[in-house]
Amino acid sequence: MHKKKVVFSVIIPVYNRGSLVAETIESVLNQNFSDYEIIAVNDGSTDNSLQVLNQYKDSVRIINQQNQGAEIARNKAVEYAVGDYLVFLDSDDILLPESLSIYHQMIQSESNPALIFARACAFMDEKKLAEIKNEDKSLICYTPVKDYLSKTETVWLSTSILVFKRALWNEKTCFQKGTVDDLDFMLRIGTIGPVLIVKSPATVAYRLHPGNSIHDILINLIRLNNMLSIERKGEYPGGHKRKMERMAVIGGHIFLWSIKGIKKRHYKESIFLLIKGMPAIFAGALKKIKNRKQKIEIKKISNKKPEIELTKNIIIPY
Repeated sequence: MHKKKVVFSVIIPVYNRGSLVAETIESVLNQNFSDYEIIAVNDGSTDNSLQVLNQYKDSVRIINQQNQGAEIARNKAVEYAVGDYLVFLDSDDILLPESLSIYHQMIQSESNPALIFARACAFMDEKKLAEIKNEDKSLICYTPVKDYLSKTETVWLSTSILVFKRALWNEKTCFQKGTVDDLDFMLRIGTIGPVLIVKSPATVAYRLHPGNSIHDILINLIRLNNMLSIERKGEYPGGHKRKMERMAVIGGHIFLWSIKGIKKRHYKESIFLLIKGMPAIFAGALKKIKNRKQKIEIKKISNKKPEIELTKNIIIPY
């Protein structure tokens, strides 16, 4: 039996997050919008993650695979997804209670955009999380742009803030191993639009802890080097016409991570990447100067709470 269509498929890759993933799942189940499904992929966890996931087997579709990385786990989940939009959520982050409702209102207001670039706020403790949850949500403010490469403002990037139209997903837009996965994904869909960039309110609480991938400096240096090679091979969409925009995006990340690498004494890898990525860094600096002269359009819509009865989604076998 096929599962009925839903508006959102919330996709959660899980690897050794037994102590955190329950809170992540609960944050989705506590949404004030009910037309969604949750797909969690246990990526060969060696802790109690699977046992925790099984506690939610009546409301979460659980997929098991050998450890292949979060990129492959997300791709696997998409194969099962029946939602009109894919909502990616890391297994240590929190989806704030009105997030899906806010996304839905934006989708209706802008006639089914390709991508919503949500806003996240970082937290380390319950006090900060409470502050984020209590932020004023009466007004939804966002900036529409033609596509990701056209944006004229710096936006913080995490897979947990990406809401992507399912119909546009294919083997060319999926996540790739050996890269900075969220950045690589954005470059692969960089010419697809329109894109909505949320200014307020925050819809995701990004948890800061020692296990964050942002601490894997050496790995990210290597992956950025791989992405430069991908760009040079012409594998990212947009051709020569959009080359400088792609390079600007990559260059900003190369500069950031190289400086972090130098501070952590990864001198060889950092300096090598800085030299190899100098044209990209230069492109990023030029775009930043140019963007200062650009006006940013901000649209506003009232946040209307959905008048629906909240029920937990029940998994129907295929």
